Amino acid sequence: MKNVDCVINFAALPGQAKSWESFKNYQDSNLLIVSNILNSLKNRPEVYFIQISSSSVFGNSRPGNREFNPLSPYGVTRLAAEHLVRVYQETSGNNSAILRLFPVFAPDQRSDMAYAKFCKALVENKEITIFGDGSQVRSNTFVDDAAQAIYLAAEARISNLIADVSSGENISLLSALSILEKEFDTRARILFVLTQVGDQDFSMGDVKFLESNLKFQVATTIPAGLKLQADYFKKVLNR
Repeated sequence: MKNVDCVINFAALPGQAKSWESFKNYQDSNLLIVSNILNSLKNRPEVYFIQISSSSVFGNSRPGNREFNPLSPYGVTRLAAEHLVRVYQETSGNNSAILRLFPVFAPDQRSDMAYAKFCKALVENKEITIFGDGSQVRSNTFVDDAAQAIYLAAEARISNLIADVSSGENISLLSALSILEKEFDTRARILFVLTQVGDQDFSMGDVKFLESNLKFQVATTIPAGLKLQADYFKKVLNR
């Protein structure tokens, strides 16, 4: 890694539900890879390492409750990776940061994520499956804001920086779906099923640290981001 002054690790196997079925794959992808990178950066404080983590380390995260209580094997591996980063920071001269991304969405979002599924189903007039009652609350993050936070962290190089990356606002699953219904001028056909094991019912990010220390500012609200996502699907699917 000559002539490298910053390493940003995005590598991780996503998906809380699937992590119950194949823990070894999640362990290898979300923990072993981090260990290998940290070993390669031992005693190289000139290289700033940013571990991209997840809101899943908290489990249910509410104002005033910031305890680590992951609800899935996925969350456990992400939290374990954070502990590894801390250990290397304290014992091996590593210079590192941890950024916990709250669910990121974008026009070209991964097809298995909720908003992308909603958009596709609304365009094609297909039934939407919602796990639980749809009251689950998230602090979603538009992709441009996530990128901005990571860039600012890489520029600032604050040692042992640990921060949430989110929109700073909250929205329920059904409220997000309602916004998309208006964008597509249609009504969703919803099938409610049992909540998935390990699903978070409330996940709220706190961006005060980023705002105070990195001059971070959210540029895209959740409703504005959902409109951009809907516009993308209309264009791609020619509707």
